[in-house]
Amino acid sequence: MKSRQELEQLLFSINGQGYGAYKSIKGEYNFGKYILSIDHVQVDPYAPPSKVRIIMNRKVTGIPDELLDSKSKIIVVSDFLTREFYKKAEIYSQKINATGGSGMIVIDRCGQEMLERTSVLIKDNRVEVRFEIGLPAAGRRVLGKEAHRIFSQTLVKIVDAALLYENIDHNELKKQISLMIDQEYIREELKRRNLVAFVA
Repeated sequence: MKSRQELEQLLFSINGQGYGAYKSIKGEYNFGKYILSIDHVQVDPYAPPSKVRIIMNRKVTGIPDELLDSKSKIIVVSDFLTREFYKKAEIYSQKINATGGSGMIVIDRCGQEMLERTSVLIKDNRVEVRFEIGLPAAGRRVLGKEAHRIFSQTLVKIVDAALLYENIDHNELKKQISLMIDQEYIREELKRRNLVAFVA
């Protein structure tokens, strides 16, 4: 695994080169609180954005174990963190006056339902967030300094605001968990009483 500083050096070294030079940044980088994994690099600024993951130890997130002690609660927390990441990406991402999808940071947009998601996986002792980044370009030339700003500033802010328990709305998360528990209880009662529907 490489360091955060090595990613910075790589991005500065390929600044101004052809877009294909971005392929050299594929890999994992240690950012201290989390690992940044660049899994797939887009071939062109107009192609679908690059696939990236944030991998963080569950203890680092600070999310209490009692909020993750059942599959249902894990589904709720995963859903909640996906929504938080989406909102914070909208706040902190800055439009870059460049080619294609330069600078965009996107994660699955949740609907009204609380569903089991693959955008945020919580398993064993880690939290893994899967999203996409549009690597910035001028024409088909690498904007290495802009890419460095995205990875070292914008993304750090999003991760801190969306994934650390101390920075998220505890009451909203607990309300969402309570709602899921209530729904499960009602569904079980419907079965037990041989009913087919519940009207609020």
